[in-house]
Amino acid sequence: MRGFRSTIIFFATVVLIVAYTFYEYRNAEKDAAQERGESSAFNLKREDVNAIKLFLKGVEIELTRSSDQSWQMLKPVEDLAEGPIVEGLLYTLFSQKLRSFQSEDESKNIEWPIYGLENASIWVELSGNGQKERLGISDTTAYDGSFYVRRGDQLLLGDATLNQLSARTPASFRSRKLWREADGFKIQSVDLVLAQGSFKRSFRVTKTGETWNIDPKPAFPVDQEKIGAWVDRLLDVMPSDFVKETIEEGDKKQFALLNPSLQATVSFEGSKGGVASWTLTVGQDKGEDVYLWSSTRSTLYKTASSGLTQLRVPQEAFRDGKQAFRFDIEKAHEVEVRGSKWTHTFVKQDSKWMLKDGAEAKELDEDKLVQLITNIRSLDAQEFPEKVQPVNLKPRILIRDGQGKELFTLSWGEEYSPVQPWNAGFKYLPVRTNLERQLMGLPKDKVERLIDDGIVKDKKLDTKAKATKPESQ
Repeated sequence: MRGFRSTIIFFATVVLIVAYTFYEYRNAEKDAAQERGESSAFNLKREDVNAIKLFLKGVEIELTRSSDQSWQMLKPVEDLAEGPIVEGLLYTLFSQKLRSFQSEDESKNIEWPIYGLENASIWVELSGNGQKERLGISDTTAYDGSFYVRRGDQLLLGDATLNQLSARTPASFRSRKLWREADGFKIQSVDLVLAQGSFKRSFRVTKTGETWNIDPKPAFPVDQEKIGAWVDRLLDVMPSDFVKETIEEGDKKQFALLNPSLQATVSFEGSKGGVASWTLTVGQDKGEDVYLWSSTRSTLYKTASSGLTQLRVPQEAFRDGKQAFRFDIEKAHEVEVRGSKWTHTFVKQDSKWMLKDGAEAKELDEDKLVQLITNIRSLDAQEFPEKVQPVNLKPRILIRDGQGKELFTLSWGEEYSPVQPWNAGFKYLPVRTNLERQLMGLPKDKVERLIDDGIVKDKKLDTKAKATKPESQ
């Protein structure tokens, strides 16, 4: 009991020492700042700020904190603000140290026009806890590159960070989130209509419990993770820019919206109960851009069309590409690996893998063989190209059970161009296994990395390398 009491006293002492040290450090920091003639830009506490007004060269921006702590924009348009961006602005403002540079006599008769502060083109006003504080920021620079700042009747100097506020726009604070439902919602279904060129498709994705299904039911098994990831991408769409606050009839033709390339309607149970729906509409590509809007607002947005490639996909994109590589790893007894210039066979004795036929001059790196088998099991076909004619398709990895029966065979050929648009730009290899006779397409780098030339080492070279390795000092 005495030992426990001593431990408590020790920790309490440590806490007191740390607190005292921090207190002394903060006081020393304040004293040093005062000696340099520096002061904080605002007396308000950052956490107390609940409203921000910015006057940036004729543009007024007004932001306010809601009861749920989210930030809203009130001017120049009413919209959700991007919380981290607003908090970043506050951090910048409260990090500012303003410097005095005038004597007491000089500060009594300030000619504000000389410093560009009679009617400053940049103002920042913070409100909270019943207080309101404002800074005026000049475009005029002082001799050292600082900018003149007006705080009440004080003339001070601030660094270039304050003047750089003039480059901010209302759009830089607005949220680009299209899906705005609070956490706790439950997706029930997604109705999707795709139309790009001659390609047209419509289907529904539903969720029952933790299981995703597609209607009409496809002729192939679907990958639950792929569907879930696609729904997440749908809800995470964030356009790059704002175009218009309202969409008029003439806009639909101008921005290629008459025949949408994607229209997705999400039915969901809200965080507070009740069923609601949300629709995302994406126009046809217009150059390298695409225009879109959601049922949340009437705002028209713009983004790069390439950013939606993984979203505008048919049912085939959800096909399970892992089943072709799911052999029973516990039955693996013999593995034959055919590299570009060699072929080796490995057998399992008890729980240890060895080179077959006792190659005396060679040594197996067992960890690399185990990693090879593990990597095979993690492969995932990204497409099933029916019209691709594979070139030089050869068995590269063969796995047999204890009776010599074929357990798994992996073959691949020479590179081909992916046929699905969502895989465009990548290098793919045609792949086939004994578990899936249909040709598959997999990323070239993942397939070629399966076989490591160092899986078998030359004993003599390895011994020589160890002998010549310098001893550690």
